[in-house]
Amino acid sequence: MNLIFTKDLTKQFESVCAIDHFSWSVPEGSLCGLLGPNGAGKTTLLKILIGMTHPSSGMAEVFNLDAQKQSVEIRKHTAYVADDKGLYESMTVGALIQFYSKFFPDWSEGSIDELIRVWQLNVDQKIRDLSKGMRTKLYFAIAIARKPKLLILDEPTEGLDPVSQEEVLELLTHWLTRGDRSAVIASHRLEEIERVCDRIAVINQGKLLLSGDLDEIKTNWKTLELVGDFSVKDSIVSVVRSGMVSRVVTNDYSAFQSELNEKRIKPLHVFDMNLRDIYLASLRKGGLNHDSIEALV
Repeated sequence: MNLIFTKDLTKQFESVCAIDHFSWSVPEGSLCGLLGPNGAGKTTLLKILIGMTHPSSGMAEVFNLDAQKQSVEIRKHTAYVADDKGLYESMTVGALIQFYSKFFPDWSEGSIDELIRVWQLNVDQKIRDLSKGMRTKLYFAIAIARKPKLLILDEPTEGLDPVSQEEVLELLTHWLTRGDRSAVIASHRLEEIERVCDRIAVINQGKLLLSGDLDEIKTNWKTLELVGDFSVKDSIVSVVRSGMVSRVVTNDYSAFQSELNEKRIKPLHVFDMNLRDIYLASLRKGGLNHDSIEALV
């Protein structure tokens, strides 16, 4: 069953197309990493899914509910942790927690108390006096205490020190293993996504470049060095030739290997690709120029 389903989803802001005919599906029980450069459309997409922004055309569903017409029902089961972490500045931590708790009937006092203790949140401290990292922890604690079926996280570990990043990631993976739960994480931290996510989606200029099960993608994507003639098909992402040797990136290793076998070409080397390699290769194929990609590394 699909947790998220979009078809031809488009969002136009005057002359800028933030989301461009975006068709995507994510099955229930997934931890999906949403990857893309700054300005790729990630935040706009997340806001459409919970009804904070309306698309110009196309459709989006979450829990088989229409994101435009049934956003209130979607939000009952979804916790959205935004990148800007907007909170009530004049409130104390304790007052803010009490404020949020009144809106959610499934609120877990045990969860929030435990996270306050572990993360050493001072309930008497004003929100405006919290560091960005502590704000993130507080927002995350409130999201978990709601007991949502779906967590939507926009750069969840931004501003955290390495120890706090580890704490948040451990909490997230632990939370997902307990019950029927899912999450979508928009992040530029590839090592975090590769570590905790079982699915990925790559977006750039509002277009979906790559989506699927991460293990399957890693199995299908390979870099080969070989000598010989071969046809450039859809299964080839890029080819770089240096003298007689071609360095080929393929997103369908099995199909490309079959062609090489037919032509009796044996690769000199076959290399596995990590998420960083796959991400950058998909951006190049999607039209991001070399200078822009170098800025991401």
